[in-house]
Amino acid sequence: MNNSQISELLVGIDAELAGDGYTIPQRPIHAVMKVGQTLGLSLPITKPQQADQHPSATNWPIVESIYQWYEHRYGDRVKQDFSQGTIAVPIRDDIYTVKLPIVYGAVSFYAERQRQAKSSNASQGQRKFNVLDAFKDLADGLRQSLTDEELLHIHSLFVFALSTMLRARSLAKDHQLMSLALTDVSTAANHLSDNQREYGLSKWASLQAAEKSLKYAIQSQTGSHPRGHNLQKLYVDAGNQGLGHDLQDAVTHIQCSAGVRYGEEIVSRGDALDAHHASIVVLNGVTEFVERKA
Repeated sequence: MNNSQISELLVGIDAELAGDGYTIPQRPIHAVMKVGQTLGLSLPITKPQQADQHPSATNWPIVESIYQWYEHRYGDRVKQDFSQGTIAVPIRDDIYTVKLPIVYGAVSFYAERQRQAKSSNASQGQRKFNVLDAFKDLADGLRQSLTDEELLHIHSLFVFALSTMLRARSLAKDHQLMSLALTDVSTAANHLSDNQREYGLSKWASLQAAEKSLKYAIQSQTGSHPRGHNLQKLYVDAGNQGLGHDLQDAVTHIQCSAGVRYGEEIVSRGDALDAHHASIVVLNGVTEFVERKA
C-alpha cells in the first residue's frame, strides 16, 4: 500500500476519531489500530527491534507512514502533553504560564534562585524539585533577582495548584466533568499568556472550570446536576449537599456573563488572573469535599 492510498484512508479515519472525541495526540495510535482492522493486518505500535521476528514487524513501514501523516497534518499539536495541567503565575509585571509536572512518589518542592543538579539521594526516594525549573521561559537574570517574598508566593501557588490538580486528575479518570474542568483551568491560563492576551475568554474558561467543579460536587451526591452558568446558585446547591468550604469570595471573582467572550463585558488582565486562581480554589474545595464523602 503506497503513501497516497494510506493518506486517503487516514482522512476518513481521522475525521471519525475526531467525531468520537479523541484529541489530536490520542489519534495516531487509534488510527494505527483502525488501519490494521480495515486492511486485516497486524500492525506494531512502536518500531520493532531488528531481531523481532513477529509477523507484524514487516508492516512497520505502514505504521511509520501513519505517524508521518499525523506529523505533517498537525505538527506540534500531535505531541502528547504529559503535564498535570497549566497555570498562570504573575511575576513582577508579567504573567508566565507553567506546566505542572507529573510526579511519582514523595517529592519535596522548594523555590530557589540557583539551578541545582538532581539530588544525589534521588535513588533512595528522597527527591526534590525546584519549582522555578518548571518555568521554561524564566530568564536567569529575572530568576536571580526574585525576592524571598516572591519565591514564597511562587512556591505556595505552585504547590497548591499541583496538589489540587493531582486530586482532580485522579477523579477525572472516571468522571468527565472533572476532566473537562481541568481542561478549562489550563485553557484559562493559556488565554492569559503574552501570545494570546484574551482576558475575556480566559475568565469565561475559569467560569466553566468552576461551574463543572460545582456541578460535579452536586452530582457526586445526588446522581445528577442542574444546568446553567449561575455559580452562586450552584454554590448554594452544592452547599446543601455538604460542601462546607467558604468559596464565596472565589465565586464572586469568577462570575461573569457570556458577553465576556465577545468583548461586551470588559475584563482586565488582573480580573482574569484573579478568576483563574479562584477557579483553582473552587476545584480544590470540591475535590477535598468529594474525597471526604467517598
